[in-house]
Amino acid sequence: MDLPEIRVLLVCSGNICRSPVAERLLQSRSLAGAVVHAESAGTGALVGEPIHPQMVDVMRASGVELAEFAARQLMPHMIQAADLVLTMTREQRATVLRLDPRALAKTFTLTECAALVISAGSFGSAESLAARRPYIALEPSDYDIPDPYRRRDNAFQQAFASINKAVDILCNGPTTATAQDDSASSGDEAPAVMTVLESFPEPRPTAHPYVVMLRRALEQTDGITVRTFSWRTALTGDYDVFHVHWPENLVSGGSPLKKLVRQAMFIGLLRRLRRRRIPLVRTVHNLELPRGISRRETALLKRADRQTMYRIKINGTTPIPADQPSSTILHGHYRRWYDNEFLAEVVTGRVAFFGLIRRYKGVDDLISAFRELPEAAEISLSIAGRPSSEKLVAQLRDLASGDDRINIQFGFLSDGDLARHVTAAELVVLPYREMHNSGGVLTALSLGRPVLVPANDTNLALAQEVGLRWVQMYEGDLDGSDIVRALKSVRDDPEHAPDLSRREWKLAGPDHLDAFIRAIEILHPRPQPQ
Repeated sequence: MDLPEIRVLLVCSGNICRSPVAERLLQSRSLAGAVVHAESAGTGALVGEPIHPQMVDVMRASGVELAEFAARQLMPHMIQAADLVLTMTREQRATVLRLDPRALAKTFTLTECAALVISAGSFGSAESLAARRPYIALEPSDYDIPDPYRRRDNAFQQAFASINKAVDILCNGPTTATAQDDSASSGDEAPAVMTVLESFPEPRPTAHPYVVMLRRALEQTDGITVRTFSWRTALTGDYDVFHVHWPENLVSGGSPLKKLVRQAMFIGLLRRLRRRRIPLVRTVHNLELPRGISRRETALLKRADRQTMYRIKINGTTPIPADQPSSTILHGHYRRWYDNEFLAEVVTGRVAFFGLIRRYKGVDDLISAFRELPEAAEISLSIAGRPSSEKLVAQLRDLASGDDRINIQFGFLSDGDLARHVTAAELVVLPYREMHNSGGVLTALSLGRPVLVPANDTNLALAQEVGLRWVQMYEGDLDGSDIVRALKSVRDDPEHAPDLSRREWKLAGPDHLDAFIRAIEILHPRPQPQ
């Protein structure tokens, strides 16, 4: 008598690493008295690609049958045809349910399903396991099997082991988990974890969102331990990579003596990195050295630049010489940084500037351009931020004098004040005389406000990425007609959100891990097979 069949759909991201393994391990096995017919697909599949070679090696070494395979894109009809849908992460589970909300009772992460089987004592049915969801307590990370793509062999081995263990629990019941745990405790080595020393100290409440969100993304990435900067840690601590953001902060100080001491310690740090073969990885926030620094500071920063093993670009237009190893990891967005309670209603006709007010940011040009506009245009200008000098304050107040349409607030902006200031505007104008990597632009876009910025390759690429409505540009010097044109353009286009999908912080952690691994391998190359 033929056994009934249960159709199981396995889902991961690219459909070349994790879900093909689960498909092969489940294929033709018995689940709740039925023969498993397993298929797999990816939420962002590399359509037509075979199983990743590193995973093929792991599967072959474990005796898993290899057959012809081609990655497929996940489609709604696949979900509807399946009796059980198993994903590798919570995010993929959410994608499945967006495609077919009716699949809730039959969709689980693989490790979630295994935990439910342990709780129930056997598989039973998808519906019976779904009913037990409220009665299991898992840590968030316990739901997911990390993606090994673009990582070392041990990441593929760990992913395979996690999938194999979960599949065995599904098919054989909870006794498999106990046996495998006992086996693992008898001598398996703990997974290798890389320690990264960041160049910023423990973030304060007023720390830049980039620093806080990057640290959070790295800490949530399997295989990385993050340490924040102190001179004691840098000069005596254990770490595998030194990750630098703004190296000029390490050679400056509030007094001549403090600056001299820091510079001496910086020399010691560079020597230690060289002696211990610890790679220096730099995220390139600025293209040029800061202005107004001393010859000694300049020399030290150039020395650090020569010692940099790997560079991370936060936009694709950053020029890096071909002989310097680098990769692009896009600057993440700030959508989750600002609470909804901070947001304001749009004031029709309001344009705004925000952020540190320095001469190169062109606030004087903005005021002059705005004053070209007639009052009949019904446009107002709101400026807020901390100025770099009292002299600049006096100059800007003098430029704005006599025009009641201009409001300037000098001083530090809290997160709430900044969000309210930005979201009250129809258009944010950032007329920097030099603009390459601008956190201000991404802040405005994250808060759902279009920007007017100088035309250059970086801003053009950003406009093409997020949508032309959201990045308005002007050529040459800013004038009043540029503001009017930009306002008309954003009003004429239908309202929609900027596309910031490539700037999710969940992508930044694994990409940084890959960059750190590459930097280590420059100083510690893998031995070549004989």
